[in-house]
Amino acid sequence: NPMIGKLDELKDYKYYFQFTLNPYGEDIERHLPTLQKRIDIFKRLSDKIGKEKVVWRYDPLWTNKKYNTSFNKEAFAEIAYELKDHTERCMLGFIDNYYHIRNDVSKLDINLLTKEEIEETAISFKQTMDQYPEIEFDTCTKKVDLTHLGIPSGLCVDKKLIERIIGYPISAQKDKNQRHICNCIESIDRGTYESCLNGCIYCYAIKG
Repeated sequence: NPMIGKLDELKDYKYYFQFTLNPYGEDIERHLPTLQKRIDIFKRLSDKIGKEKVVWRYDPLWTNKKYNTSFNKEAFAEIAYELKDHTERCMLGFIDNYYHIRNDVSKLDINLLTKEEIEETAISFKQTMDQYPEIEFDTCTKKVDLTHLGIPSGLCVDKKLIERIIGYPISAQKDKNQRHICNCIESIDRGTYESCLNGCIYCYAIKG
């Protein structure tokens, strides 16, 4: 939200946002605004810079007793309805079993999804997104292959989208410094680990 008021400072740059919008509560995403407020922020950002420049990430997907597959299916459908006119892409990600988050994650009995849960949830998500054919729906990385359900693996750093935004073709290959499951093109990471204050317990970028 504070970024929206500073977008004029980026007027000489071409960019797009990846906007993570999950439905989990304060027990998981500890210092975030309410879901409805974040949806409103998403819409404001989209209206200001263009919906093609705001990618919705439902990431990471996981389950426990409170946030089970039924919860995720219903929440995803509700958020998709809210964002249907404000984005052109949704990326689905799954929780990673990073060593340094295992302690916090295990306290809340958060689990990697079983194959059956993945299939059940993905089918429901695809049925939801089929109602909005103008929104591309894919997974982040090839880690979980859902192509047999019509859900391709996507790119966070996306050559096609970058070329569309900047208005000319670029010469870029798959980033060799990323995991083999990553499809992203070559890029330079300007972010800083250990800097976010949101306190999401699944975050791989905070080790402290």
